[in-house]
Amino acid sequence: MKGCIVRPPRSEDEPTQEGLAQFFNQVADLTRGISTHLYLASPYRAGAPDLKPYVVNEVVSKHPGAYAGILDQTRNASHMQDWLRLYSAQLPLYSNDELQAVALGKLGLHTSVSSWANLIPSVMTALVSPPSATKLSVAGNAIGTDDGPLLHLARMLMGLPEVPALKYLMSIQYHDADWLRVRPPLFELLPQSQENLLKDFKKYFPSGGKP
Repeated sequence: MKGCIVRPPRSEDEPTQEGLAQFFNQVADLTRGISTHLYLASPYRAGAPDLKPYVVNEVVSKHPGAYAGILDQTRNASHMQDWLRLYSAQLPLYSNDELQAVALGKLGLHTSVSSWANLIPSVMTALVSPPSATKLSVAGNAIGTDDGPLLHLARMLMGLPEVPALKYLMSIQYHDADWLRVRPPLFELLPQSQENLLKDFKKYFPSGGKP
């Protein structure tokens, strides 16, 4: 089973809500019968047209079940809360904001699309697991949902191009140079940056973040 994130298309002119609905409906028509999970997605760049209730309602009513969920890529807490209020009754909500994993879990969002999931799977799995699947403290708080590891990883990546940095770490962790070629940009970090990043990663994640 494959997943496909369907974003609002790029356009020099701002598309109308009717045009966006037509675009998403056409994608649903063209992929009917194909074993693929489709996800409606928010824009990932400033100034792009956001998904409005008209679009979501139109797509869900005309193609029920065609889209497996809706992905918020804004990394904006207020935006996510608005979407929870507007769309949670229609489609499962997902987020790609790793640093908000704990907060989103408390809101009932226990799934996410994460660029860090392959690198530190055990950490990400623990953070997005339902509270019922975790141990609770005497005070009733979930144990093992500390977001400290995510903050530390964010600090490690700060100042570096994130995609090349993640690809480098995964190529080392999985002993597979193909990770360096999985997606653009294809340039590599400078040797000194690689050395410093790997040293810091191994120090903080001695098991590599794997189970």
